[in-house]
Amino acid sequence: MASRGQTITITYTAWDTSANVGKTGDVANHTLRWIKDGVSGAPSNAAGEVDATNAPGQYNLVLTAAECTADFGVLAGKSSTANISIIPTRVSFELLPTALVGSRVDANATVVGDKTGYSIGAGGIPVGAFAASALDASALASDAANEIRDAIKALVIEAQGSYTLQQTLSIILSVLAGVTSTSGATVSTPNGSATRVVATIDGSNNRTSMALTPSA
Repeated sequence: MASRGQTITITYTAWDTSANVGKTGDVANHTLRWIKDGVSGAPSNAAGEVDATNAPGQYNLVLTAAECTADFGVLAGKSSTANISIIPTRVSFELLPTALVGSRVDANATVVGDKTGYSIGAGGIPVGAFAASALDASALASDAANEIRDAIKALVIEAQGSYTLQQTLSIILSVLAGVTSTSGATVSTPNGSATRVVATIDGSNNRTSMALTPSA
């Protein structure tokens, strides 16, 4: 079985019906036709003799990828030499993987229409295509939850200062539940071990500047 759309070399036989042997040295007298899915045409390439000494009567021809884009083909022809018959060679083609990528068959699905329960969009598989509870904790890799958590914590939620969600939450926790000093201008963590906010307060009790030291 040949691979559809891939160039191949096929062999045919020139037979001397009078001597009942393969005919050698006759390639110049051959007129060949490649019959592709029932349509006859002259091959793109010229034929050659395989080995007159060890394989008498055997000739070969390289078919192009375009000529091999078919379901079935027949190489037939005739010889201008008397009593020489060209025995047809028949080839069936099938759409087969032509190369391995990383030791595996590589393919791109363009249309998936014979399955139910999922769909494939241009950007991948949409969430709505998964069955209910298909992506639970047991379906995730052991470190997936940590990776998701870290990605969420690293999101910048305040462009002025580029504060992440993790940093913002640490400041909020200290302001709401932390230990204060210097008349409330300095705010530390709830256990008092790390300073998170140092405010500069003017005579009108307004905060004129804020030095933030959020947790990483």
